[in-house]
Formats: sequence, structure tokens, C-alpha cells
Amino acid sequence: AAAAALFWAASTAMAVILDDVAVGGAAGNGGIYIRSGSNLAPITSNFGFGGPVKLGVQSDNSLIVGVGSPADAFGKRDPNTLAPVAGSGGGGIGQPFSTLAVLRNDNVYIGTANGASQQTRNPMLTGIIGGPAGVGSGVTASSGMRNSDEVLILYNSGGQGRIRRDAASPLFLVGVDESVAGSATYGVDVATQSDDTIVLARSDRVVELRNRVTLSSDLGGFARSAGPFGSDIAGIGVLSDNSVVVAMVSGEIQVRSADLQSVLYGNGGFGDITALAVQHDDDIVVGTGSGDLRLLSPSLVTKFTESGLGPITDVAVFVPEPASLWLLCAAGAVLARRRGNRPLQ
Repeated sequence: AAAAALFWAASTAMAVILDDVAVGGAAGNGGIYIRSGSNLAPITSNFGFGGPVKLGVQSDNSLIVGVGSPADAFGKRDPNTLAPVAGSGGGGIGQPFSTLAVLRNDNVYIGTANGASQQTRNPMLTGIIGGPAGVGSGVTASSGMRNSDEVLILYNSGGQGRIRRDAASPLFLVGVDESVAGSATYGVDVATQSDDTIVLARSDRVVELRNRVTLSSDLGGFARSAGPFGSDIAGIGVLSDNSVVVAMVSGEIQVRSADLQSVLYGNGGFGDITALAVQHDDDIVVGTGSGDLRLLSPSLVTKFTESGLGPITDVAVFVPEPASLWLLCAAGAVLARRRGNRPLQ
């Protein structure tokens, strides 16, 4: 009850704009920071959510918040005040929370660390539209597709990692399901390129492309992969030209060509990376377990750094308001955001 009460605490206010950054963390019994997308300056913050925080962003910039142990809860927050959105649902899920994904139509997938009670909720989180359903021994990551209202789910089953594509409803009944790799190899993060080609990061430190329909690594008689990298993969992202950002827990980041075959940029020394997101101008935001938040150019030059945030568990980027959307479309911008995330560690 105490954890649930903390989860619905209120905060201060200030309007968010395109590319402002939401940061989830473990400090203060679970917190959210809103930072300027241009220089990482503080906008607002709130603490006491009851555990480490994961984030998703809906099309109206509402924040979907997932909270790990001990709260194991979820909710919908106003991005300007970090207060609960009026009329929205949420609360405890009765299982250890792992990951969430915002789908293209703003439905929300919620995954658990033990594989029980996976579910999809309507945009206001007031009703279950898919599940609850059990799968394997736990979900390791998830992401929404760009061009459909489906979810990609990475999970473990019988000591083997698997990848699934499901509609919001039914859940875990008719979706496509494929192996990630050999025994004891599982997926650690997943993203999509503009045509929904899947970018899959694996626990054996390999990143590969997968067919968006079959989920196979067979892309039409050929395969594309990179690695193994020098340390575990902390997260991946996709830039507007479909090049792939690979961040490692050692602090190294590579930007690779869309087919993964070439290193376009590489740099290191970014700390113990735990989270990554890509802004709409292709700047890259990374967070670390040591509490550092960095804004990098697409060529991996550090533009701004903020420290002292405590262990960072997720980062997400706000999207265009509807009135300004046509300006970005006219400029040819690719509109993407952090729709899913890795599990809480």
C-alpha cells in the first residue's frame, strides 16, 4: 500500500517540447527527470515511485511509467507535471515488472520478469485488451513496430531465447515465434528500421537484422550481422537513415551502416551505459549506472553532460505536438521514439 501511494505522488510543472528527454532512475526510491532536449538542463522531476523506472511515450507525449520491485506497478503520467493523467488506469500487476512497449496506436504492452500475466492495455490503461497470458520464463525486452499496431517481444523459454511478433489482441496465441540463436543465447534489446526490418541485439554480443514478417535472419538468401562486440550490449537505436547505434556497457558506442557491415563512427569512454534513445535530429541520448546523462551528436561527439542523477534505468524522447507535426514531415524527418525497452536489471 505504501509503495502504491508513492507511485501516485505529484510534481512540479513546465511544458515539454520536441526532443526533450524523460529519464527513469532508481534514485529516491524510483524517480523521473525531465530534461531539455537541447542542452539537458533540468525542467522538472519527481521521486518516490516505489522502484526503478522504465518509460514509454505515447503520441500525445503522455508518459507510460513502469516501476520495478518492490512496487511492480504501472501508470500514465502527464509529461508537464508528472502527475497521473485524469481518468487513467494503473497500479500493481501482481507479478515482477520487466518491460513495456508503446504500440503505434498507443496501446501498451506490459511484460513481466517471470513470464506470467503478460498483457496489453488500451491507451488510457483502463482495460486489458490482450492477455493476461504466460510465456516461457520471462520477457527480456520489447518494442512496438513502426508500421503496424503490433509488438515485438523477446523472451526466454526452456533455456533458449525467442522473439515473437504479436497483435495487441489476442496475445501469445497466433503470433509469429522464432528462436533467437543457440542454447543459452537470448535477446537483450530490439528496435526497427523504417521498413520494420528488425534489429536484434543478443546476449552473445551480436547484433543482427531479422525479416519483419518471418522474424528469420534469412533476409532473402542472405543474412546481416555484426559482432561479437567487446562487451555486453546495453542498448540499440536506429537513426533516420536506418543506420544502427550500438551501445555497450563498457562505454563504447558504434554507429553502423543500415546493413551493419560498416562502422560509420566509433567512440568510447561514455561510462557504464545502461540506457539509450535517439532524438528526431539523430542526436543520441545515453544514461549510465553512475548517474551521467550525455547528449551526443550522430558522429558521437559529446555536446552536453549532466551528472548526479543516480543510477539511470531508462531514457525516452518526447515527440512532436500535432500542430508542429506537418513541419517535420515537410522537412523529411523520420518520426521515431523510444517505444520499448530492456528489462530492469
